[in-house]
Formats: sequence, C-alpha cells, structure tokens
Amino acid sequence: MRRRLEDTYKGKKFNAICHFLGYQARGALPSKFDCDYAYVLGHVCYHIIAAGLNGYMATMTDLKNPVNKWRCGATPISSMMTVKRWSCGPLATQIGKPDVHMASVDLKEKAYDVLRQNSSSFLLEDVYRNPGLLQFEGPGL
Repeated sequence: MRRRLEDTYKGKKFNAICHFLGYQARGALPSKFDCDYAYVLGHVCYHIIAAGLNGYMATMTDLKNPVNKWRCGATPISSMMTVKRWSCGPLATQIGKPDVHMASVDLKEKAYDVLRQNSSSFLLEDVYRNPGLLQFEGPGL
C-alpha cells in the first residue's frame, strides 16, 4: 500500500478473493480406503481416456477385498438413462429427453424405519459418530 501511495508500485492491481473453508476445515483426513479408492478411480479413468472412450464412468466392484482383488471397468453413462417421450398434441411429433433412472426408497426397509424413528432427534441434536484418529502406518496403526 505504501508503494501505491508513493506511486512507485508498477504491478498489477491486487484483488483479494475470500473463500469459506468451514466444511473443508471440519473434514477428517481420508482413510487408507479413501486414498486407495481415489487412486484406483483415477487409474481407471486414465485407461478410459487412453482407449478414446467418451460418455463412460469408471466403476469398481469387490471393494471389501484387498485392492489387488478389486474389479475395475467402465460403464456407459447412457446405460443409467432412459428417454422420456411426450407429444404436444394428438398429431404432433414425439419429443424425447434423456433422463437418469429414478431410485425409489422402500418405506418398509429397516434403514428407513431407523431414519423415521430418529428424525426428530436429528433436528434438535448434533448426532454424529467419530471413529477416532486415522493413521496409515507406524505404531498407532
């Protein structure tokens, strides 16, 4: 600021940009699984790009097994979509629009019942679980 007031500053104008980091600051360190998953996801994406595929999503299965036993692949995003069709009148041409399949919640499942039973306490209390510190190696592992 002093150099600007003395008219000796010749650089570009500085504009501070603020960013709220509240959610990032509250996040825990990633677990080993998180790191492995992200690494393998990136590796699969590399192969999708190298194969020249467009409109594909990287997939991994058997995640309960060690990483070297995971099954990796690519799924066309269009396989998760349908085309909803409608017409504007009796003699009009049908119009189609791609749409992602809707997933329904089974209101008779145990998970939904637990959510329903505890929903009022979720509104009033901070209900969360912290599994504790995560370490990747060393005596605390």
